[in-house]
Amino acid sequence: MVVQVHQCNGITVKGQRCKITVRTEHGYCHYHIKQAKGTEEIKAIRKTTTKYPTNNAFEKSPASSVTLLNDLNEKYNVIGGFIAPDPVSSSLSPTPLPKPKPKTSTCTSTSTCTSTSASASASTKPVTDAGYIYIYTMENFITPPKGWNFQVKNIPQTKKRHKDKWTRFKSDRSPYILVKIGMTTQLPNIRIKQWEQKCKHELVNLGPRNQYLVKVREHWWERFKRLTIRDDKESGGNVNTVGDDTSPYTFQRFKNDGFHCKKNLKQVELKVHSTLREKYGKGDVYCSGCVPDDELTVNKNLKRAPLQNNYKVHIEWFLIPKADLQSVYQTIDELCFTIGGK
Repeated sequence: MVVQVHQCNGITVKGQRCKITVRTEHGYCHYHIKQAKGTEEIKAIRKTTTKYPTNNAFEKSPASSVTLLNDLNEKYNVIGGFIAPDPVSSSLSPTPLPKPKPKTSTCTSTSTCTSTSASASASTKPVTDAGYIYIYTMENFITPPKGWNFQVKNIPQTKKRHKDKWTRFKSDRSPYILVKIGMTTQLPNIRIKQWEQKCKHELVNLGPRNQYLVKVREHWWERFKRLTIRDDKESGGNVNTVGDDTSPYTFQRFKNDGFHCKKNLKQVELKVHSTLREKYGKGDVYCSGCVPDDELTVNKNLKRAPLQNNYKVHIEWFLIPKADLQSVYQTIDELCFTIGGK
């Protein structure tokens, strides 16, 4: 009986089809058997590949400059990435996914089509939740404890000799402070307490009532320029109290230590973040305090995040000048009023 043979379907290094014979049609010899496996995988991938790319294709690249917070307890270290503001606002966000073309309905059941359209309308329904926009910082930024090491890399006003190097950051002397701005449907202080328990760091509500905690360090000539022989009552004072008629700005939405929104809470938060990112840049904070003890691992990429343990990422942090804190309050208050319901 004559055995039928076939030519190997593999391709040689010269780009030609292999001349070795095999017993199966479209088969491969022992030299090119790996090509057979690759072909099968490619076919399988083509069958399962969707028409549109996934979100993974648009992940943001790692931060080019990083802010590091190093707590007294090494297990609860925190670090953060800081990217300077870009004059082109569109570059602050990843490229949006292409919108899929609408498909023709093929529903055979009225109930199915009804439920589908209902879910679609629900997804496009504007967010009307009420809640608060709140701002807080770490207690160690307000009163740095002895031995607490806070390092930064490439933040504004970094000297040339410290470029791309880790340097110690003295928060009490720095003109900047790192704050987080978020939203909550609870009372702001309750939400901050939850973050404190989760991340194992002492936190401070940095709303207008606690603005006095942030000390703006002035040069001697700036202090000298403000000298006067009149008392505060004659000169009008320079204290900005919440809701005071003599204040340069009266907050319309500040209550319960947060800025209240009657509706569109998420929209207000997004607008606050985009406004501050455009002006001050953005930062991500990486926290090991949020990781359970049994999940902590050794971090092998110390250049990306100089911690010995793994970490979780917190966004919505901003490195802002201390002198601009009042302006940040005003921005949040105005957005809560215009977008969050008058």
